[in-house]
Amino acid sequence: MPHDDDEEDRQRRREAKQLQKELETPEEKYRRRMEKKTKKAERKSKDEALLGYTNESNPFGDANLSESFVWKKKVDKLAEEGTLDPQWRKKLKSKREELRNEIDEVKQRRNQRERERELAEQQRAEIQRQEEARNAVEFEKRGEAFDVLQIKLRRDMRLKDGRGTAIDYLSKNIDLLCPEEEDNFTGYQMEMREPAKLVDGKSFRELEDLQDDIKKFIIFEKAAKSQEYWRAMLVVTEDALDKLKFGGQEASSSGVHATVMAEVVEKLKNKSHQELVVMEEAMAGKVKTGGSGVDVEYWSTILQRLRVLKASAKLREIHQEITDVFVSKLERIREIERKKEEELEREKRKRDAELQKWMNAAAGESD
Repeated sequence: MPHDDDEEDRQRRREAKQLQKELETPEEKYRRRMEKKTKKAERKSKDEALLGYTNESNPFGDANLSESFVWKKKVDKLAEEGTLDPQWRKKLKSKREELRNEIDEVKQRRNQRERERELAEQQRAEIQRQEEARNAVEFEKRGEAFDVLQIKLRRDMRLKDGRGTAIDYLSKNIDLLCPEEEDNFTGYQMEMREPAKLVDGKSFRELEDLQDDIKKFIIFEKAAKSQEYWRAMLVVTEDALDKLKFGGQEASSSGVHATVMAEVVEKLKNKSHQELVVMEEAMAGKVKTGGSGVDVEYWSTILQRLRVLKASAKLREIHQEITDVFVSKLERIREIERKKEEELEREKRKRDAELQKWMNAAAGESD
């Protein structure tokens, strides 16, 4: 019978194992026991890692928690009755392994949920950080817009009262190029002097205040044309400050006679910004290559002065653009006013004609 064959096979394996133990040397016996002990420790460590409990530390007070539970009296009774399943130890071991796998799967699913929860929390935190960053930027923009509005309101009040300063006229003029400022120029008398001329005759303190105000507008006004305008004005203002520091002399004319520098400035002051850029590139190339016969100090000094001349040329060109816009606005306003006057005149003639007609009719009735 198959049952008897399995029992005989197990008996033969037990006898062979026992014979092998009897024939092994002390070294082999020691090595076999150490391997068995190591495997047992590894299995125990694996169970402890899986369950999270040890024989010494568990909430059940069970010192044999890592061992398989065997109902010994039941096993003995079944053995006496001859109904004990010969595979019971193998099945018990298999069942314990299935339990380990099930616990491991549950633990993995729990860890996966924890990882997903952490990832979701990280994503929420990142979204919140991005939202806070956007809100901070938006709040800063609103704050800057409010500051600009307040500056311009105070500027308009000073201009209306005839107390306008250089920065007031400079900022009001550049606003002429802004479409959103279209309706804010009623009664405004544009400052027709070129921006670079507005620093003439200013005291050192006035120039410092102007410099600080220009830096504020560089921060607040982001439009490309406004940036060009204010940065060029800053160069001109800083140059005026340097002149006062050096007693009216060119701060960058070291090594070049003042008369020579004045002649150079006179020749270049009416050049366009683009012409000065081309000249600057040529001079920079000459200074870089050097060579015999090239006065590097002279050309370096001219290059430094050219920076101010370029700024003045840029301001002159932008000022011309502003003037054209202002004149165009004035012409439109005058055209609108002319049409209004014509409409009023037509209405007046119409009323006069109706009045005359009524008076004539009244006179006819009286006759």
